[in-house]
Amino acid sequence: MTEYPSRIECGDFLLEKIPATCENATQLFHVVDKNRDYLGAYLPWVPRIGQAEDEIEPLRMVERRDVPAYIIMQDGHLIGSIDAHAESVRDASIELGYWLDREYTGRGIMTRAARVLMGMLFERGMNRVVIMAAVDNTSSIGVATRLGFVREGVMRAALQIRNGEFRDLAVFSKLKSEWEKD
Repeated sequence: MTEYPSRIECGDFLLEKIPATCENATQLFHVVDKNRDYLGAYLPWVPRIGQAEDEIEPLRMVERRDVPAYIIMQDGHLIGSIDAHAESVRDASIELGYWLDREYTGRGIMTRAARVLMGMLFERGMNRVVIMAAVDNTSSIGVATRLGFVREGVMRAALQIRNGEFRDLAVFSKLKSEWEKD
């Protein structure tokens, strides 16, 4: 079994696995709720988070399995999350998922967090890391671009978000061999 660190210092922020407590679920809920419109435009799970209790089970799932899933903390505040979707592992390929409190965007935090997580994934045997983002999600596409991901194409109407709306997804990837050259 691959073990992922519980805490990673990243200069002005840290990546941390947090226990599934009511306090942590409440803190996570408040950040999602504060950013509901912003995040809900691109993340299909946002409408399902209607109260703090809805965050407990996802936290428990992370606790039960050793997966690369972290909350992002800055100055004692939870400001986002980043993980590698374990369910998407196929032939040493894995997908990164992330979100950040809108107030903290534009500071390079997510790009640096993704770089750290990618390094761990490649060190642990992954050959390919994927980022998928709605074609109009300039923030997520910017992360992929800054990290040197290659745009592979577009999956038409692949993401269903609020009110049954479907969005096209841009697919980006980075191979371990490319990472080693950086």
